[in-house]
Amino acid sequence: QDTLRVNKDLNVTLGGRLDTLDLPDKPKANLAAAAPMVAGDPATNKRQSGGFGLDNTQTPDGQNLFQPRFGFNWNVGSPERKAQVRGGAGLFQGAAATVWLSNPYSNTGVATRLVGCGGSFAACPTSDPGIFSPDPAKQPTSFAGSAPAANVDFLSKDLAQPAVWKFNLAVDSELPWGGLVAGAEALVTKNHSGITFRHLNLGAPTRKGSDGRDLFYTASGYKTDCWSSGGSLVTGGTACPDNRTRALSNPDLARIYDQERNLSYARVAGEELGGAVDAYTLTFSYQHSDEHFNRTRTVTPNTSVQLDRTTVDTLGAVLNLESQVDDATIAYGVDYYRDEVDSNTNTLLFDPSNVLISNTAAIQGPLGDDATYDLLGVYAQGRLPASDDLEFTLGGRYTYAAADIGRLNDGGTPISAEKDWDEATFNLRASYRLDPEWSLYGGASQAFRAPNIDDLSSLKSSRTGVISTGSLDVEPEHFVTYEVGTRHVGKDVGLQAAVYYTDIQDLITSRPIGTVPGTGEVITTTTNGSNGWLAGGELESSWQMDRDWLASGFVAYVDGEADTYPTGSLTSVSEPISRLMPFTGSLALRWTQPQGRFWVETRGIGAAHEGRLNTADRADTSRFPPAGTPRYFVMMINAGYKASDNVEFLLTLENVTDTSYRIHGSGVNQPGFNAILGGRLVW
Repeated sequence: QDTLRVNKDLNVTLGGRLDTLDLPDKPKANLAAAAPMVAGDPATNKRQSGGFGLDNTQTPDGQNLFQPRFGFNWNVGSPERKAQVRGGAGLFQGAAATVWLSNPYSNTGVATRLVGCGGSFAACPTSDPGIFSPDPAKQPTSFAGSAPAANVDFLSKDLAQPAVWKFNLAVDSELPWGGLVAGAEALVTKNHSGITFRHLNLGAPTRKGSDGRDLFYTASGYKTDCWSSGGSLVTGGTACPDNRTRALSNPDLARIYDQERNLSYARVAGEELGGAVDAYTLTFSYQHSDEHFNRTRTVTPNTSVQLDRTTVDTLGAVLNLESQVDDATIAYGVDYYRDEVDSNTNTLLFDPSNVLISNTAAIQGPLGDDATYDLLGVYAQGRLPASDDLEFTLGGRYTYAAADIGRLNDGGTPISAEKDWDEATFNLRASYRLDPEWSLYGGASQAFRAPNIDDLSSLKSSRTGVISTGSLDVEPEHFVTYEVGTRHVGKDVGLQAAVYYTDIQDLITSRPIGTVPGTGEVITTTTNGSNGWLAGGELESSWQMDRDWLASGFVAYVDGEADTYPTGSLTSVSEPISRLMPFTGSLALRWTQPQGRFWVETRGIGAAHEGRLNTADRADTSRFPPAGTPRYFVMMINAGYKASDNVEFLLTLENVTDTSYRIHGSGVNQPGFNAILGGRLVW
């Protein structure tokens, strides 16, 4: 490698490395393993036989890997404060895969063999000394009923030593204290050539799963009738004679969700108007969502395809006003939203030759069809100073909600329904300044949530093995939250800490009312039978280390319980609230160029393992792993460049470590590495 000095501030390093493999010897050949494969037949339950048609003497002898590397160091500091931006990229071979390369030499299938008795082998001898021999030279190598077997390892002719691409970008800056240097660095690693393993003795796959993975079940394994409602094998009778597999958590052959959402809005605002209204904000919004669900399952001997579609169009208008009345600041306004819902379900039945037998339209889809939902709110809140150090905030809100469902399934009969609710809620908050930097605050607030279209008319698969239905008898939820905290605003350090407790009354939950014939899925209905509580705490801080560097972070924790109805039980029990947020924290470090035009921030976000699951969560294995949601830590990088007073460019690199992780209760893993390029134009 060599270093090139482009100018007095920029150095560039270029280099390369060549690695080669030398394997002069070959493994001992196994002619039986190299013999042609005799494929099995899933229709007759015939197992695969013969060899594998592969050469076990294949090695990556003579393979070469050239690894280019590039790096740079850019001085962006000043005589008063040293600073640099550095980075690089390159291909790097990791530790040699010595075990993978040595396995074919030891596991040839002709040097050792495996014999046994009992279990899948023939019965063990019952007379002394059985098959045991204390003499190492007289160990049994075969006996009646025990087919000799041994592991055989193959290497693909395309096997390459593991290698990764590495990218890094860093900023270092001298601090004003004692020559200390602070730095922030982002590292991104992307796989170039990895190693994977295949178990060839599974035989050829018999079908593709809905997610593209190979499936190896026998013919009976794909029949709903060959599985019990609890997920156990059914092997008796003539319908399921060959059911041979390890598990089948879902009898569906396909379960596909597609979702599309679009949001647009327009906003106008004014401030320092000088009249009765000092400031205003008026926002109009439109959101469209379109959800498709395809569920394909076996209904022996036919195949059923359920097609759901739900579209929701939401119109919104929000007016916020602010006025100054003597020493009081009054914020008030009105908001209005209207949902228009269309939802339908069609079930198609195909015979074994894939000929359509029937196409049945359901009374409604996953939600009530031809439905509207109106939500109107009017609010006012005032900040009232009682003295130089004490301030009160008092507010109130009136909410009106109305649902109109044009077509709803009521036990097989189509009906329509109209429901409406209204309620006033209030909040009171006080803040007391202890000194110029420290203050205390506390308050209480009420909240109200009216039932929505989903609560009233749901008819869909909501969790693993659960069909949820709505109820027209459900009533609003009520919450009262109490909070106390402290805030510190200093020259360089900011701190805020708070704890809160929420009392929950009439929480809308689900209660089991029966099962679906043939599948064993539990049917639930919505009800107000749940009371509970939430309690938690939050801590947030920031530190302006010097003119250029800012550190910040937060931690949060919440706990809570509510009455639930475990599947199959009509008696409520107190269990953890579903989808409780795990202990979560974040740390960030931001560097801003002395001229203020360029900034870069690296942020780490992590969550602890979350195992507080209620009965329904533990049964919902598609959303919650059996042992709970694993902990995770991900890194992101944000940067911005202000080209002028009116134009700013923004860059976000999400999950730069390409970590596989899941938000608790989401049911899906989050995206891997992602880049977002944006801009802001102000005029």
